[in-house]
Formats: sequence, structure tokens, C-alpha cells
Amino acid sequence: MSNIEYLPLFPHLVTRTDTNPEFLEFRDKFIDYAYNLRTNCSGITRSNKNGWHSDVKIKNDDDFQDCMGFLKKYIGKAVSTLFKSGTKVTVESCWLNINGQNSMNLSHTHPGCNLSGCLWIKRTRKSGCLKAHNPNEFNHFSLFEAYSEEIKNQFNCDLSFIFKPIEGHMVIFPSDLRHSVLENDDPYDRVSLAFNLDVRPPPYNDKNSDQ
Repeated sequence: MSNIEYLPLFPHLVTRTDTNPEFLEFRDKFIDYAYNLRTNCSGITRSNKNGWHSDVKIKNDDDFQDCMGFLKKYIGKAVSTLFKSGTKVTVESCWLNINGQNSMNLSHTHPGCNLSGCLWIKRTRKSGCLKAHNPNEFNHFSLFEAYSEEIKNQFNCDLSFIFKPIEGHMVIFPSDLRHSVLENDDPYDRVSLAFNLDVRPPPYNDKNSDQ
């Protein structure tokens, strides 16, 4: 067995970042903004079922700029060691989600961008986990069923992966990675901020470049 090597080829790289303790200074700002926005805006329907989904253009709202500064700071930290120097990462859009009891987000992807992410703002123990779906869950179903638990745990070789929501924690993943949010079984709201990122590697990081 010592001569056997397992190579995890072509993995989906996902970053997990803990923005605490600074998040605690912004938590109420995020929550107050989300509920004030819901009071004044009916929201839109995307992957959300029963829950409220804000407009995706809140990044331009003057009242949201403190929160945007916080978000950009920790996105920068998360990707600083992921990409080569000179890579330009831009927040293309972001929106707030409020999932009350029996609310969920159906399986979906985020077309038209490179990375997507989620920052958990308010949650309880049963407020719904983020579920990432393996893109090979159909083609490699028998393989995933056959893998030992040791291999599954070591290489995340399974049909799906569950992220438990923790306030102040943020995940960033490739936008084509199919994901969903499980049903909120708690009477208290689950509040999160989701976002899409555009990634431009050097030296072609100018959208207006002719090259």
C-alpha cells in the first residue's frame, strides 16, 4: 500500500474564510440594511423558494458602502494567495437573502462570472446548510458509491459536500459549481450575502483591451 499514490486531478478550489472578529462590528449593519431593504422592495425570484432575494445591484447603494468595503476587504484576503500577482478580481454583483422557515434555494449555478460566494450573516442551528453538488454525480455515481469512507473524507470524493453556515464565515467557489441551500427548519430567519466575481489574469485584465 505504501507504493500507491492518489492524485486529485482537476479539483474545484473553494476558499473558506473566517472574517471574525471584525465581522461582529458589521453584523448589525448587514442585518438592518437587509430588513430595511425588504420593507421597501418586494425582491426578485431566482433560485429562492419562499425566501426573499434582493436586487443584485445593491453594491451601488450609498447606504451599503460600509458593508461593501468589508466584503471587498475579505474577498481580497481570500484570493490573495490563490491567484498570481496582478490578477484583477472585481465584484460584479451582490445581493442579500432572507430565508424564513420552510424557505430554501433550489439547485443552480451562476452563469456569466468566474467565482461566486456567500457570507453568512445570521443563522441558527437548523437554518439551512449550503450544499455543493458534484458535477460528476451522474457519470461517476458508481465510483462515489464504491469509494471507501477514508478516500471520500481525504479527497472530498462524494456526491455532494455540505457547508454548515457559521456567522462571519465566507466561502468562494467556481461559479459553475452547482449548489443549493437546504430548507430552513427553524422559525428564525437565515440571512446571507451572495456575490459574483469577475477574474482577469494579467496582463489581460482590462476588459477594454484589444489584446
